[in-house]
Amino acid sequence: MKKMTLVIMSVILMASFAMAQETPELDVTATVTVTPLSATATQPITMGDVAKGTTVTIGADGTGHLNAGTPQEGIVTLGGEGAAVVTVSYDATATLTDATDGSNSMTFTVAVTGDADTQSGAGGVASPSTITLDGAAGDTDGQFIFWIGGTMNVAGTQVPDSYSTANTNGNTWEMTLDYQ
Repeated sequence: MKKMTLVIMSVILMASFAMAQETPELDVTATVTVTPLSATATQPITMGDVAKGTTVTIGADGTGHLNAGTPQEGIVTLGGEGAAVVTVSYDATATLTDATDGSNSMTFTVAVTGDADTQSGAGGVASPSTITLDGAAGDTDGQFIFWIGGTMNVAGTQVPDSYSTANTNGNTWEMTLDYQ
C-alpha cells in the first residue's frame, strides 16, 4: 500500500508540474525599408513659336522643331531603389488652351524616351511599360531619366495667343510611376 500511495503521489506531482508549465510566445518583427520613388520635372516642354497650319514636332531628343523661339523637350528624372523595376504609365495627350479665356485649344500628342544615364542611349518608353533603375540592388541612388517630346497640329484657323496646359481648361500631362 505504501508503494501504491507513493506511485499515486508521484503521478499527481508530475501532473501538477505539467499543468504549471508555461509556453511563452515571442513576437518577431523586422522593418524593411525601400527608398521612395522621387520624380522631378527638371525641364518643361517648350514648343517655341509655331505657325498656323503646321504640325510641330519636338523630338524627345530635342530635335525636329524648326520654328522660332527656344523649343526643348521635357525632362523627368526618376530616383529610387537601385535595380528596382518600375511600372510607367502616362497620358497619351495634353490639352493646351489659350491664355485669354481657355476657349481655344490644341492637342499635344506625347512621345517618351528614357535611359538610366544618357539621352543618346535612350529608347522609346511605351505606356504602360516597365523600366529598371540603374544601380545595384539595395542602393538608394537608382536613377532613370525620361525625355518627353511629341507632336501638335496647329490649325490654319488657330486663334493667335499663348497656349499652355496651365491655362483655364487646359490639362497637365501626368506620368504615373510605381514600384513593381
